[in-house]
Amino acid sequence: MPYWRMQALAQDPQDPTLLDHAAILADLGRAACYLFTPTGTADAWDVPGTTALGKDSWLVASQPGDKSQQRAAGTWVQEAGVHDPLVNAGRLRAALLRAAEVHP
Repeated sequence: MPYWRMQALAQDPQDPTLLDHAAILADLGRAACYLFTPTGTADAWDVPGTTALGKDSWLVASQPGDKSQQRAAGTWVQEAGVHDPLVNAGRLRAALLRAAEVHP
């Protein structure tokens, strides 16, 4: 998803904790970011302006915790913490649809 859309999610007043513990990976060269959802989410994903990566997809990521290894592609905006790094797909979908209404 575009980086600006992820920023809109972070400021969603209806779900302000959506991204609190989420692992967020960015491709700074493409101004895109990736959120991680439970397995199977891509099978039914239909939110306009986003692309779900599923089976047979892959991402390049720098090693978490090592800022010297950060690159334009695969940069951790927010590393997975001790909590579940996956975003609830239903909450994510609802927040993205709300953001699309505010920022068409």
